[in-house]
Amino acid sequence: MSGRLRSAAVSDDDFVRLDPDLDEAGKVDAVARLVSGRPVTPDSVLGADADCEALLDFLIAVYLGRDDFCAVIVEDVMLDRLSHDKKLEVLTRLLRRHGVTEAPYATLVADLRKLRAFRNLLAHTVAPVGDPLHRTRRRGGQNVPVEVTVEEVADNLDRAMRCASALLFLGDLRTRPVAAEAEG
Repeated sequence: MSGRLRSAAVSDDDFVRLDPDLDEAGKVDAVARLVSGRPVTPDSVLGADADCEALLDFLIAVYLGRDDFCAVIVEDVMLDRLSHDKKLEVLTRLLRRHGVTEAPYATLVADLRKLRAFRNLLAHTVAPVGDPLHRTRRRGGQNVPVEVTVEEVADNLDRAMRCASALLFLGDLRTRPVAAEAEG
């Protein structure tokens, strides 16, 4: 058996073998290290949220720009000035205009809001070295503990993957027909 870690390894038959003594968080961490070379931490959500915002910016820019040159201008000049909430408002209007209401698009805006809320929680807390789940936030001149669970991290990473996938598949939105109720 060859592997990069003591706790997880890939066998000759390409199956991941995990140390049976690992708890659930340890198993997730071990598999993540095999896949990406680094552990999954709450800070992983920060990057996932940034990826979703970049995809959202790209989607809006491509939709509003009449060609590639105009899309770059829209993204560089206009979208940098819009808040995340305003970008989500634009996305809501575009989805409504084209009658895109099926899953996963029906919950896309709400999911992006939840992802951003969790990202903001993480971005405004500090974790001691080696303990990313027990964080601290300053409130009223005092350090206030903030507990982040493995489940919250996993849920938000899953949410980020769903959002990124949905945003990627909306790349052809400009070519979709306009919904009848949006025309009036």
